[in-house]
Amino acid sequence: LGKLLSADEWKRISWVFGPDSLREFLGQSPRGICLTLGFGKDWLDGKLRQGMLFKLCIFPSKSVSATKATWKGVQQILEDYYPQVWPKIAQHYEEISKLSIEEIQGQASYDMEKANFAGRDHVTGESESEYYMSLQRLKCIDSPSLVQVRQFLWDELALNNLFRGDGFTYDDNECRGKQEYIAKQMLLKDIEGASSIDVIPTGDDNSKIEGRGSVGNGS
Repeated sequence: LGKLLSADEWKRISWVFGPDSLREFLGQSPRGICLTLGFGKDWLDGKLRQGMLFKLCIFPSKSVSATKATWKGVQQILEDYYPQVWPKIAQHYEEISKLSIEEIQGQASYDMEKANFAGRDHVTGESESEYYMSLQRLKCIDSPSLVQVRQFLWDELALNNLFRGDGFTYDDNECRGKQEYIAKQMLLKDIEGASSIDVIPTGDDNSKIEGRGSVGNGS
């Protein structure tokens, strides 16, 4: 834990937030911080049940090359880090960017969020869900459907059901949060000036146990 920007070693990218988020963290519980960043309540609770641990890493913006998480920015990330499947994605990408996740879910014959929650085996990269769309699965499909491409964006890049493509986080109540970015997966030790602390969310929204962790204020 805590060696990479994203704990999942198979990920080629990681989500990061801008300096405006730090002010929003002040006075919040660790759980509140996670929800502010758009993790999603169900996803967060599921990960906590699995025993997942969280860390908050703060570093100078110049130490990491990040792209704002707009639909245009995501396209650039796909072209740069997933060139082998970008042509398959491109045929549906514009339409996906114009549709809500509810509209795309309406085209699916299964629960897209449930498929994502199934996750993947960290050794084989395979999932128990036949609908989960990893990079290796997308590579094997000659002409993926719009739903399959959107599932790939959710499962491989973490463009979840709260993603709007305008460069900001959203919570489960559809309240807009702070700016979000996508960066190349990196070892924390290779990020100049990086400092990390434990952030341990516990309980539910009404819990009196808020966990532990803090956010340092600096320039």
